[in-house]
Amino acid sequence: MALKGEDSLIPGHTNRLFSVKYEPETDVLITSGWDQRIIFWDLRTQKPIESIYGSNIYGDGLDCCDGLLLSANH
Repeated sequence: MALKGEDSLIPGHTNRLFSVKYEPETDVLITSGWDQRIIFWDLRTQKPIESIYGSNIYGDGLDCCDGLLLSANH
């Protein structure tokens, strides 16, 4: 499976990824990388459903706890 964001209003990542978090309850994959974006991917459709710009994560710095997204920014 390749998550690219093609045919979507939200484009995929434009550079390397640093952190990936899978949420099995919602079948959502959360990714972050050098392009300063956090992207939420719906694995059923293989398309992004939301993104957050301005995050500077340079390592394994994503987690979810009680419905909150936690990010360790540089």
